[in-house]
Formats: sequence, structure tokens, C-alpha cells
Amino acid sequence: CGWLTWLAGFRWVGLDEEMNLTARIGTPGNYGHPFYYTYATRNDLYGGQIGAAVTLWDRCGPLRANCLTRAGLYGNTASNQYDGVGSNGHYVLMSTDQSTTTAFVGDVNLTATYQLTEHIALQGGYQLLWIEGVAVAGDQPMAIDLDHHNGMAGNGGVFYHGAMASINVTW
Repeated sequence: CGWLTWLAGFRWVGLDEEMNLTARIGTPGNYGHPFYYTYATRNDLYGGQIGAAVTLWDRCGPLRANCLTRAGLYGNTASNQYDGVGSNGHYVLMSTDQSTTTAFVGDVNLTATYQLTEHIALQGGYQLLWIEGVAVAGDQPMAIDLDHHNGMAGNGGVFYHGAMASINVTW
């Protein structure tokens, strides 16, 4: 059907997060000296996906509307690092770890495209992206084992959404 195109393919998704905290360590009544903590995570997801591109509206004019959906299972190589910098400026690596897990990625894109010329089009729309089974910076403080300098929470999830706009140039 001209209004439906099935998709299948390979995709890489990268997700890096960092959470920074500042703590003041000192005596009561005194603000103390600041100590800066950083929790950083990195996820590299590689995997297969399936999906569909659906034409929602197209009257053979310059304006058309589409919906693109994709979902897939991915192998995730995740790592985290927890470190700090004291008020004396000394860097301290407190923990690092890595793991390999299975993750899910799904996204939906709703777009409207206006064809200005044969080669130039304006596009705008809204995108939703859901990723599950990844290391998220906010989950790391409870998972890290400071006695052994390792540990990681690799089963978190994120949901991103927002407007998008582009100028498409094709040849």
C-alpha cells in the first residue's frame, strides 16, 4: 500500500548522563568546605528494530503528514563512574563498573512536511523516545559498593519527548 511502508534494520543508540552533587563538609554552624561528586553513566545500544512509516495525510500537494514508529531489542554495553573533587582540588576515583544487558528502544515521530521546492522541504513535528534497561545516573548512588569500588544499576529507563524542526535538502 502506498500509505504504509514496513521498516526493519540495525540501529545504534548512545545515552550518556551525568549527575553532579555538591556537599559541604564542616562543623555545625559553619558552611564547611565543598566537595563535588559526579555520577556518570554511558550506554551504547546496538540492535535490530522493526517499524512502520505511515502516511497520515497527502493530497499530492506540497503539504503532507507522516507517522514513523520503531521498536527493537538491543544489546547494551553500560558503564558508570563515581568520582569526587575535594576543596583541596584533589581528584578521587571512588568507583567504576560496567555490564552488558538487554535493552528496549521504542520511538514515535509525528511530522508535517511542506515541500518548498523540488529539493528543499520544511519539516516540524513531535517525537517520543522510550529507552528501558539502561544505566541512569540518578540510580547509581544506591547501587555503588564503596567497599569494593564497584556496583552499578543497569535496569533504569528514560522517556524523552519534544518538538522538532528541520530543513531537509535532497538530491
